[in-house]
Amino acid sequence: MSRIAIGFAAVAAAIVGLAPQVGAVPLSVRDSFRIGSGGNVFCSAESLGSDKALTGMFDRGYAITCRDAAVPVGQIYVLKGNGAEPAQRLAALRAARVRCEPAKAAQVKGVGSVDAIDCTLNDANVRYQVYQLRKGGSLYVAEGFAGYDSALQLGLASVVADQPVAGEVSIATTGAGDAAAFARVQAGALDASRALAEAYRRNNNGSYAESAEFFASVSQGGSGPSSRAEGLANEALQKSNLGRYEEADSLFSRAAPLVGSDPIVARQFRNYRAMHLLNQGDPKAALEELDKPVPNPPASDNVKELVIDAETAARLTAESPAARPIGGASGALLPQEKIEILDGQAAQLRGAALRLSGNLAGASEALARADSKLASVRGGKVTSIIWMRAQNLADQGAIIEASGNAAEAERLYAASVALLESTYPDSAVLLSARGRLAGFYARTGQQVKAEAMFKEIV
Repeated sequence: MSRIAIGFAAVAAAIVGLAPQVGAVPLSVRDSFRIGSGGNVFCSAESLGSDKALTGMFDRGYAITCRDAAVPVGQIYVLKGNGAEPAQRLAALRAARVRCEPAKAAQVKGVGSVDAIDCTLNDANVRYQVYQLRKGGSLYVAEGFAGYDSALQLGLASVVADQPVAGEVSIATTGAGDAAAFARVQAGALDASRALAEAYRRNNNGSYAESAEFFASVSQGGSGPSSRAEGLANEALQKSNLGRYEEADSLFSRAAPLVGSDPIVARQFRNYRAMHLLNQGDPKAALEELDKPVPNPPASDNVKELVIDAETAARLTAESPAARPIGGASGALLPQEKIEILDGQAAQLRGAALRLSGNLAGASEALARADSKLASVRGGKVTSIIWMRAQNLADQGAIIEASGNAAEAERLYAASVALLESTYPDSAVLLSARGRLAGFYARTGQQVKAEAMFKEIV
């Protein structure tokens, strides 16, 4: 059966300002610059304030940051010196992280012939690429993860020309090594809170193997039992989504004694265990899991006593009209809001289990209850809620299809796709939703539509 995997995402709000036009200002006097002029990923070079490779006042260094990556994916250096010392210095620093083959000649567009060095990380199967060129008394170097080779080459060409060089930045999905290993490297460079947010983001995109690596980082480095339990339960769910059920069982067993009385973590554990059982095609066991009691948050008398504690203050700020235009509607979720979302998710999982059990009336009622509960949290505009509501629409579509109302079923399947297109474009979960719609077309004799959509997916 298809994976249930209704993720509960951490939500982050970001305000991005547009910088003024810099015209023809040389890169050598700028703190940052965009790498390339187009492509499927936005990358930039950000000046390094300190780096062991920079030893003189005329040395420059940049970190290559890309919007899809949690940590910098490479570095660019312009080091002064005619001798071999700058290259030897970089090679010595590099040896602590990677093992490299001898340099060979290569061509970089806009630069010409350069030395190319193929490397692999010491502790992971991830390729690392180095390009270097001597010119005008300086050593120009661009190095980083091979999957971002286009960003490395464009970054090198830009610093050599001392101005941005046009070109497309694209991320390679082949020749970059093991994607999960790459995620493990990224997760190891983040603190627990950032790793957790990145883990949820990748789960919602359907990148389960990569998400598992980030959750593993949280479970190993969490500061308390609840944090480790959350990481373990989420890592278990990713393994289950990949069909590795025995590993998932082991991780759930390790998480169980750590859950304690935390109402949020307890609900996550309950829901994720139910998803794991649904992934294995056992809706009866999933319903039994969802029936298990979970702790409720302790009651607070602060509001009655007119005491505004930290949580109340956060809620008032999030709900104020002034906060909404700058992200208040999708800012950090409050504990009670997380509980509401998780309870809504439980109702949705109950609906999925009842549908798989053949109880269509009960499933329809549970899904309607779930959608109402999810919509009550900040108007249903939280990103993770949109994901779950899209899943809810698809499940309702399956129920309506079974009742024989093809027109309404098509509307619901299409609405599910539309929600994901606006929130999770180019994601695995969007492809899955399109697959469900295409399957509906195939089942209802609309072969032309079905074939066209399956072709788009492939």
